[in-house]
Amino acid sequence: MTDPCQQTEALHEGPAPLDAVLCTGELERRPARPPDYETENRALAALVQALADSPRTILRALADTIREFLQVGSAGISLLASDEKRFVWPAIAGAWQGYAGGGTPRDFSPCGDVLDRNAPLLFKHFERRYAYLRDETHLAEECLLLPFYVKGKAVGTIWAVAHDARRQFDAEDLRQLASLGRFAAAAYQATALLDTALEQGRVAQGLMEEAVQARLAMEKLRESEEHYRMCFESIEEGFCIIEKLEGETLDFRYVEANAAFAAQTSLSDVVGKTLRQVLPDEFEERLAIYDTVTRTGEPIKIQRRFGSQGRVLELYAFRVEDDMHRRVAINFQDITERKRAEEKLARQAAELATLYATAPVGLFMFDTDLRYLRINRTMADLNGMPAELHIGRTLRELLTTGLADTVEPLLRQVLETGRPLLNQELHGATVPRFDEPRHWLMSCHPVQAGDGTITGVHGAVQEITERKQAEDALRESQRFLHSILNALSGHIAVLDESGTILEINEAWSRFALENQTAGVNASVGVGVNYLQHCEHEPFQCGETPAYARAIKDVLAGRRTRFEMEYSCHSPTAQRWFVMRVTRFQSPGPVRVVIVHDDCTERKLAENASREAEERYRNLFNSIDEGFCVIEMLFDDQQKPVDFRYLEVNPAFEMQTGMRNVTGKRVREMIPDLEAYWFEIYGKVALTGESLRFINEVKALDRWFDIHATRLGGPENRQVAIIFDNVTQRMKADEALRQSEARFRLLFDRGPVAIYSCDTSGMIKEFNPCAVKLWGREPTPEDIDERFCGSSRVYCLDGTLLTPEQNPVIAVLKGEMLQAHDVEALIERPDGSRIHVIANIVPLRNSWGEITGAINCFYDITERSRLEQKTQEQAQALAELHQRKDEFLAMLSHELRNPLAPLASAVQLLRRQKNEAPLQQQALGIIERQTGQLKHLVDDLMEISRITSGSVRLRQERVSLGDVVERALETTRPLMLQRRHELAVSLPQQPVWLHADATRLEQVLVNLLTNAAKYTDKGGRIWLSAGQEEATGTGAAVVRVRDTGIGIAPELLPRIFDLFTQAERSIDRSQGGLGIGLCLVQRLVELHGGTVAVRSVLGQGSEFVVRLPVMPVDMPQPSVPQPSVKPAQPPGNGCRVLAVDDNVDAVQSLAMLLKMSGHVVEIAYDGPSALTMALAMRPDVMLLDIGLPGLTGYEVAEQVRQEPALKNIVLVALTGYGRAADRQFSKDAGFDYHLVKPADFREVEKILAVVAGQAALPGR
Repeated sequence: MTDPCQQTEALHEGPAPLDAVLCTGELERRPARPPDYETENRALAALVQALADSPRTILRALADTIREFLQVGSAGISLLASDEKRFVWPAIAGAWQGYAGGGTPRDFSPCGDVLDRNAPLLFKHFERRYAYLRDETHLAEECLLLPFYVKGKAVGTIWAVAHDARRQFDAEDLRQLASLGRFAAAAYQATALLDTALEQGRVAQGLMEEAVQARLAMEKLRESEEHYRMCFESIEEGFCIIEKLEGETLDFRYVEANAAFAAQTSLSDVVGKTLRQVLPDEFEERLAIYDTVTRTGEPIKIQRRFGSQGRVLELYAFRVEDDMHRRVAINFQDITERKRAEEKLARQAAELATLYATAPVGLFMFDTDLRYLRINRTMADLNGMPAELHIGRTLRELLTTGLADTVEPLLRQVLETGRPLLNQELHGATVPRFDEPRHWLMSCHPVQAGDGTITGVHGAVQEITERKQAEDALRESQRFLHSILNALSGHIAVLDESGTILEINEAWSRFALENQTAGVNASVGVGVNYLQHCEHEPFQCGETPAYARAIKDVLAGRRTRFEMEYSCHSPTAQRWFVMRVTRFQSPGPVRVVIVHDDCTERKLAENASREAEERYRNLFNSIDEGFCVIEMLFDDQQKPVDFRYLEVNPAFEMQTGMRNVTGKRVREMIPDLEAYWFEIYGKVALTGESLRFINEVKALDRWFDIHATRLGGPENRQVAIIFDNVTQRMKADEALRQSEARFRLLFDRGPVAIYSCDTSGMIKEFNPCAVKLWGREPTPEDIDERFCGSSRVYCLDGTLLTPEQNPVIAVLKGEMLQAHDVEALIERPDGSRIHVIANIVPLRNSWGEITGAINCFYDITERSRLEQKTQEQAQALAELHQRKDEFLAMLSHELRNPLAPLASAVQLLRRQKNEAPLQQQALGIIERQTGQLKHLVDDLMEISRITSGSVRLRQERVSLGDVVERALETTRPLMLQRRHELAVSLPQQPVWLHADATRLEQVLVNLLTNAAKYTDKGGRIWLSAGQEEATGTGAAVVRVRDTGIGIAPELLPRIFDLFTQAERSIDRSQGGLGIGLCLVQRLVELHGGTVAVRSVLGQGSEFVVRLPVMPVDMPQPSVPQPSVKPAQPPGNGCRVLAVDDNVDAVQSLAMLLKMSGHVVEIAYDGPSALTMALAMRPDVMLLDIGLPGLTGYEVAEQVRQEPALKNIVLVALTGYGRAADRQFSKDAGFDYHLVKPADFREVEKILAVVAGQAALPGR
């Protein structure tokens, strides 16, 4: 790796783009290694210690840590130079460490790209982009770089390089490198601060006094402010400066405080505030301390606890040596850990005292002169005198000479060498028992001061006299024990401290010889170093290096025992062994016993047990039945009162609906659980009797089928329960029982005859109603009592059914799924026939096979008779209704025919303009009475159409105001005639309805006419129309109120019934048929509205009509505007042929037409009409329907068939006004249909239209 400035040729080869050498996304895709926080914490702790010990080499230590911690080939730190144009490499570890101290330009370097991206980057073969890396012997397979920051500014990068393709970085590497990156920032600050401090020459009196002096220097020398501020803000200890305020009240004001001050004390934003404001509770105490410091100049230390976590801070307050001596600097040092260490030391001292007081072995401590400093009671008892007499006296003063000669050199050795003496065996006699040889085992350790100086020795003594005696006995039985050793099946060897085999048993030798083909050296016997064999000649179990390390730990005393289970392949099969390594606990040479026990049979049994356990667990978790193990709880009288759930399977929650019950008592979950549950399970737990039962938990509203059995003995008090939720089954059974009861009740008392039969049709069961229907009681199991042969069955038309046609047989054979509502005639045994409805359903077994049938027969003989009678009556009523309609139509026709000439005559006289009052009065009488008669006929026909449902509304968008105006125009002559005062109120804004305007006008005309008729002359009538709510969503309302005679209370409930009228009297007879209000109600309801009446007899009436307004979103069909032709002047009249067998009617009509300027001819029958039409070629034919010779329909049909007459406009002028009559006219070819007496204005409108068309070219 060289300076890129020297690689110009390589740069010309064309570097790869940055994204081509990046693979940062792989960090998230690759499986991450598990974090090792323990190793990470140790590494960080080591770095912190290195920073404290040698800050100058901290970056090198950091590079080494990155390399070792991440296990990479190279690692390092790159720092951005002060000119920010170049990186320097202050520390590199690993394969690239030779480049430490070098550097590279910032541009076109990996570090520069990382700072530009401001994010961690993972490079793959980045020499393809950075040509100066291509000559490197150790090329980088991958490189992970992270920027690190100081106060938000990037100052460098840390990086790790993998030279081996097998080492791939993952997300855990990124996390660990980021953790070290934060330390790199702290190390960078520390080294920078150290450099600054060295340049300023202020390292005396510690870092805090340096900060104070830097502050004073700032006031004198502004150019050092940056260095001071960096030091002040970056130190980890809290620090602040306060200034004394002298006035009426003594106080201090905070002048400065660093970030650590706020973090440690939880006091923020204190600068500028007074001591009283910041610490009101401690003000007096702190004031006295800080005032003393300013006056005396002597520093003071105090300790205080801060924060909710109980952190302990040591406050060191000292006076700032300025001119005024008014400032105090306070350093806050977190001594929490030190306090904890002191407390720990105190606890250890207490523990040591406890140990000395309670230890079962003798404990002692000597100084360097071997004077007793400490001794416990056990040791004093061994020496035969009280413990207090030992303190301050030497060893030789208290021990016998022989024993002192043995012990003193050993203790001197420990004091001189500093090495412990372990398990040293002693023998001799003590002063009290000088004639009794005794044996002890002693271990000693040097006592060292903090600087390593040996200040004494402490140890432990255990009397082993009895053990020695036992050892003597043991030696006597060595031969016997050796034979036993050889008889043992385990492979046993004894090792010395070097791992050399001292002794083996015969089982060891046999195994080595038998398995040498499996890779075991048969020479592994006495004299062979077993550790070396394990390390260099691993056999097929592959774990011997680990065994060797464990044996070394036991030999070295780091472990007293090691046990490990392993598998090993012998020539015949895989076998399992347990290796136990045990250290001899004796003062003699280190010995270790190794035992290899063949545990193959146990292992196989365990594997089988584990497989069984797995099968059990799989079954436990997969079965649909609930399962649990409970522990019964008894009171003092051994009465079961509760139980605890020890284990439940997943189905338990599904079956019971109870969640998270393991470890809980059932009374916690179900406080009101029935007592019998405790009695049942308690009995199982105590007696061991297994129980199977079904019972209900009422609190859960569930039934369970339970099998309970005891686990273990009665003292175990555990019960295993397997259960199934049978709630639905129990409810179904209960429902079935209830259904059976209902069925039996219905079967026995119901009105339907019910039989059951087998597959042959033989009757098996029947109810009382069946006996009644049958006429006698059938005999069950009688071969003759069959549905197929015991009765004769007929169709409704009387046809006899064969047995094969019988629906019972068809159902039994499966030819019909079931017979539903089959009607038939059955001949009973007495010969009578009854009409029945039969329903036949097959009975099936669990395999779906038909085993019989249920047959339900209902005798409808009387019902059939009544239905027949009802049908006959309905037919008669329909015929009567038809005749009524025909009568009304004929009556209407006959009444209209004489009205037509009367109306025409009135029109003729009106056109004569005769001014004679008498004639005018007579004309008015005739005209009114003719109109009244016409109105009565129209109402009669209207109500007939409405009651028969033949009225069809022509609904469109209609303005309520327009309908009211037309109704007023129609009734105004009647109002004027009776001199009524009419008050009208119409809405300001249009109210739109979806309605038939003609029918609504008819409603209002009827109401206004009634108001006029039943109000005395000169009365008042009010009409108001509008909408109920201002929001525009309410109903449209029309009110007609008068001051008339009112309506009697008994008449009000049926005022809208057909033909309802007030009682007529000689002086108050208004005429009419009593159908007007019925017509009003029917038409309003057809529009979806309502009509109501309020009235007081003698005080008038008010009718209120409510109609739904037109919805805003209802589509508004475009209504084509009729092309209205202006009335033609007389000179442009039509040729008209008027045909009617009523001479008066046709002649009066002809006269009116002629007066209007038309050319008119008359015909009195059908044939004459056709002849005259061919001769005259009229523009319009006014045809009556009921003509002699040919009817009007026939005349119209022949006219339409004649080409010469195809343009004639045909107008039906008839007394028939039903909807059917109008349809007949249309079908016959008529263009218009007018009902007699026709309003002559309607006739003139038609003629005007025809005249206008005749004037068009081509007519």
